[in-house]
Order: sequence, then structure tokens, then C-alpha cells
Amino acid sequence: MAISKPVKTSGIQLTTPEYGKEIYSWGPFADGDTMTPLAPNGPAILAGAVQFSGTFGGTVKLQGSNDGTNWVDLKDTSGNTISTAAAAGFEFSTGMAAIRPLPGTGVAAVTATVCMRS
Repeated sequence: MAISKPVKTSGIQLTTPEYGKEIYSWGPFADGDTMTPLAPNGPAILAGAVQFSGTFGGTVKLQGSNDGTNWVDLKDTSGNTISTAAAAGFEFSTGMAAIRPLPGTGVAAVTATVCMRS
């Protein structure tokens, strides 16, 4: 069981006047790993996209929380739960204080990459 932390891979801070983009990546992670949440330090994520890739064997979800304890599944722009058992991408918008991917039973080595815009 490992701890997977979000790593900033590119972009400018959301708190700059341009309100640019930030890209973070977790992984590869597996079933049983502890996922460190990402708590953006600027405005809410008005537009975001998550891309899942790697070796699945189970389902991965994207979740959000306002208190860091109680987590809910996030929805894509069509209102469907962000959840997949194969490589996929989803667009979303959220006002949650923190987000994290959640690997389900059987997930072997998946990477989640999130691009956020405010």
C-alpha cells in the first residue's frame, strides 16, 4: 500500500490575474493505495478534465470533498458519475474544496491526470 500524492506537471497558478490552468497527476497507483487529495488554492474549478490511463483490472473514480473526510463521486458535464475501468477522459466542473481519484478493487497501475481552469 503506497501513498499517491498529486504532482504539479505544468501550468500557471490559478491565483494569477490570467486565471490560467494547472495540471496535476497522481500515480501510477493501485488498489489499496492512499490517495492524497488536491485542494486548489484559488477559485473553484470552473472547468476541469481528468484523464485515466494505465493497467486497470478494476474501476477508478474521481471524488470530491468539502471537509476532507466525507467523499462523494463527482459527475461529468452530462451528469454521469466519473468512473471507468479502461482508459478514458471526462470533463467536469466542481466547487468542492478537494478532489482525488479513488482506485477500486483490482486496479493495478493507473495514472490520473487533471487539468483545471478557473
